[in-house]
Order: sequence, then structure tokens, then C-alpha cells
Amino acid sequence: MHPSSVPEAIESEGAAEFAFKNAKSSADYADAAQQYEKALLAASRVAADYFNLGVARDKANLPKQAIESFGLYRVAAPETEDATEVLKRIGVLKHVLEQQETAASVERARTDAELEASRAREQAAQLARERAQEQRKEQLGKIDPLIRSLSSATYYVELHYKDGGFCTPRYTVAEDIVLYEGGNERRDDDLLNEFL
Repeated sequence: MHPSSVPEAIESEGAAEFAFKNAKSSADYADAAQQYEKALLAASRVAADYFNLGVARDKANLPKQAIESFGLYRVAAPETEDATEVLKRIGVLKHVLEQQETAASVERARTDAELEASRAREQAAQLARERAQEQRKEQLGKIDPLIRSLSSATYYVELHYKDGGFCTPRYTVAEDIVLYEGGNERRDDDLLNEFL
């Protein structure tokens, strides 16, 4: 005779046994575990369902929940013959759980380190951008007086024509042409470089 006379519990056990027998993945075993949970909600004193729930949860890679199920099995059937085997299973599951927690902790630490390194790279890039902007402002600050001095000074410039002739008019605007200052030929970019 079945340990439970509750029809809903028996139906859920049947569904759980079918799901367990045909399971091919962790998700399938998790489905079988849900069916055993339904059976236990309908009839909570069936020790075999706790054991089977533990096995299904173990195969669904849910060691913490499997440990709980096997613990409830031991409470529901304290005089069972397989008590030693159940305790061994619990020991294995606790070890697996510790390994999973260690792996998760290592993964969290790696992720945190990568995130911190990414933040540090972004901060360094931001500082580099700020420094570049400051240097640009500093350079522009040096160029501004040069431009003022060039625009107020009078220079002789050599203008070349296509036919080979030239003239040397007075010129007061700094352009990319040859400048004569004190008899020395200079380009305006040479003057700029002195100020940078």
C-alpha cells in the first residue's frame, strides 16, 4: 500500500517519477523536484518523497536544497537502513557547495578586479584628456601675445610672382610666407615655435 492516501500526492509522485526517468538536463531534474515538492505539500509525511526530492535537486545542481531535502528525509525516517549512505551524500553535497561558493567568490573577485582596472583606465584617460586641454590652453596663451606682436609689427615680405619677378612691400599681417626681420629669413611657424 502507498504511504499516502492523498490522491494529489500520488498524482504528483507519478509526474515526478516520469519527469525524473526522462530527464536529460538540470532543468528536467528541477522539474522533477517541483513535482516532488507538490507531492510533499499534499502529504508531508512521506519520507521517500524527501529522499527522491533530494536526489532530483542534487541532479539539478542544487546542492544546498538537496542537503535540506536529505536532512528532512532523516527526520521523517530516523530509523532508516540507509542513514549512513544519506549522511555520506550530505557530506558530498556540502563539499560540492563549498567548491561552488569558492568558485563564485573567485569569479566575483576577478570581476571586481576587472571593473576596478577598467575604472582606473578611464580615470587615467580622463586625466590625460584634462592635461592635454591644459597644455593646449597654455600653448594658446603663449601664442596670443605672439599674434599681437606680429600684427602690430612691420615686416618685409618677399612675394614671388609667376613670371619670376618679386617685390618687397611692407606687410603687417602674419601669414605663411617668408618674413624678413633684421636681415634674417624666417617663417612665421619658426617664430611660433619659439613661443611654444
